[in-house]
Order: sequence, then structure tokens, then C-alpha cells
Amino acid sequence: MKFPVNRRILMLPVLLAASACWAMDDMTDGEMSDHVAQDGVTFRLILPDFDGAGPGTDVGFKINQTIFHDRDGYAGAPAAGAIVHGTGVAGDRLEFTMAALSVINASMDSVGDSSAAGGNQPMLNVRVDIPAFTFKTGKTYVAASSGVSSPVTSMSAAISESMTINVGAITANLQLAGESQGNMLRLTGSMTNGITATGYQLNDVNSGGFLQIPAISINNNGASTSLDVNIGVDVATNGVVARVYQLGASSGGVDIALSGVKVGDAGTPAIGNIDLVGLDLATTVIRVAGQP
Repeated sequence: MKFPVNRRILMLPVLLAASACWAMDDMTDGEMSDHVAQDGVTFRLILPDFDGAGPGTDVGFKINQTIFHDRDGYAGAPAAGAIVHGTGVAGDRLEFTMAALSVINASMDSVGDSSAAGGNQPMLNVRVDIPAFTFKTGKTYVAASSGVSSPVTSMSAAISESMTINVGAITANLQLAGESQGNMLRLTGSMTNGITATGYQLNDVNSGGFLQIPAISINNNGASTSLDVNIGVDVATNGVVARVYQLGASSGGVDIALSGVKVGDAGTPAIGNIDLVGLDLATTVIRVAGQP
């Protein structure tokens, strides 16, 4: 008994063989990157468990004390001094924390020519995606200093109290050499919940009073719950220069809410709340450099 021949079935082994041969052909780096990934290097940074309680809690790090030495004071008072953040105890040190399982992602690529307009402008591009984080500043003091190293002596009472600052997720893009983005460092992103700070207090050590702002929030203008940021930073010949391209809404800037403002001491009634609405800082330039 004869069965009808299905030509499609007969062709199947031929097609499979051809596919197998094609799959074993050599691929260039460019072809491989098109199919599976991009050239470059990717890093993932997972910070250590912060409080020692194990997985499921905050991750982060702490710095017990940060000291900025001023070797020559100023005219009329030339003794070396220092600005000191923190004494190293819990509640008085710099702490950087993120939610459990947070990951900082970084990618690095080198580019032979960063300019589409032509010319040879090689560039190294490093992009870092930072999840939402919290940092505590520690208290701030002034002290006598050797001018070159720690320890410091004769540290004052705290001139400001420790402040807790919450920052939404942001991207930092660093470019070296060609800098096609226009700056060495570019900070961009739309921060969910904007920036909030609690615990600000500036102390008048000699007189005993203080300026206190228990809560500060910065968001896009217009009852928004996010903050748009586009800031460029360069190390120029005259110092570090930061340029604000956008802070807040593209039209309207930022709204800043200051809650429970108090001037005096603990027994003095609060002034109340202060709102700054529609503060536009676009095109602002900030320069930081040493004194001549």
C-alpha cells in the first residue's frame, strides 16, 4: 500500500540543516552587540547592610566625621581652623541609606568620535542610575586645626543640628574628553516626591537662640509631587562651576514649603509656615573655589 508523499515534510530536514549551518557562522562584535547587548562595561553596586539587622532592612554606609581644614583663617585671625561634620556617634555622623534591595547601576562606554558634525572627539561616558536615597548630615561644628590633618581641638558647640534629607531617584552622567552633553557631569531626572529635609536648625552659640525649620519640601511648581532636575557641572580653570539648566517645572520653576519656622528658643512660639511659589533658578551659575 502506498502513502502520499508530503513534500513539506521532506523539506524539513533540509531547512533544519541550513539553519544549523547559519547559526555556526562567525559574527563580528558589532553583529553580536546588535543581537545580545551593547559594547561597554556595566557595574552593579549593592551597598552593605546598614544596621546589621540582615536582609530586608536598609543598605548604606556611614562616615563618623568629616573635617574641612582651613590652613590660614582670614585677615586679622590667621589661625588654622576647620569645619567639622559629626562626632561619630549615632545621630551625629553622615549616614547614606537606601531601601533594602536597592541597586546602583553604572555603565561605561568609550566613543571614538562624540561629534556627529565630524572631527575626532574621543570620549568616555559613564552613566550612573541612583535609586532614591536618604542622608543624614550630622551636626556641624567649628574647631581649631593643625591645618593639615585630624584630630581637631577646641571644638565648638554645634552651630547646626543634624538634618535628614530625602532625595528621589536621579541619573548622573559623567563625560570625559569630548563631553558631547556640554558638561563634564550632568545630573538629570524627575525625582518622585522631590526633595524633603527635616531637622534644620541653625544655632547662635553665643546668644543661645536658633533658627529652626522642622520640615522643608522642594517640588515642581504647581502642586506637583515630583522635581525635574537638569544641572551641569564642570571643573574649570577658576574652580568648580555648576550651571542650572532646569530646576523644577520648565515654566514655573519650584515651589518650596517651609513648615513650622521658629526663631528664638524651645519656648518661643513658631512664626508659622512659609511658602515660596514659582522660584525660577534656570540659568543660575554657581562657582566654588579657594580664596586667593
